[in-house]
Amino acid sequence: MCQERDIYLVKRTLAGDDEAFARLVDCYKNRIFQLIYCKIQNKEDIEDLAQEVFLRIYKSLKKFDQKRKFSTWIYTIANNLCIDYLRKKRLQAVSLDAPLFPSNKDIYIEIPDEEYAPELILQKTDEQKRIIEAVESLAEEYKLVIKLRHFKGYSYKDIGKILDLPIGTIKSRIYRARKKLKDILFKEGGGEKNGLSKCL
Repeated sequence: MCQERDIYLVKRTLAGDDEAFARLVDCYKNRIFQLIYCKIQNKEDIEDLAQEVFLRIYKSLKKFDQKRKFSTWIYTIANNLCIDYLRKKRLQAVSLDAPLFPSNKDIYIEIPDEEYAPELILQKTDEQKRIIEAVESLAEEYKLVIKLRHFKGYSYKDIGKILDLPIGTIKSRIYRARKKLKDILFKEGGGEKNGLSKCL
């Protein structure tokens, strides 16, 4: 039903009906905001990125293959924009660590970029930092469901709505993600002893 509605609105938009595109935005804006918020913690940047997502969707609508699922297509656009954003932030952070004087490479300026540090999601303890690092090392599909479930507290049903996936798929991904996390943490050593398994 949603796919039929989406395709109808896409066709109306391509025919010049801007009201149809406004309806598409209304249908997906909350899920796009939630998706971006899982990756980006700065509220101002979230709003800018959400606007950029819908602007890019509007400009690319002619290229959209109407045999594909519209929701998957726009989530891919949102995810790619977030990846680009985070890549730029990392490049900026790296540039701050460049030597101050080319003649003396031992002198650096180091400015911690805590605003975007994932450890702000949880309290800054050693165990939680290890968990967060392990989460960040997961494949994107596993990382996202773990963040939505354990960092944001969403139900399986809500995660399914955000990602437009069946609850069974969400449960399966979370199960696999937890297993991968335990493997990573126990491989580092001391997982059971430090109580990390209780967090998962």
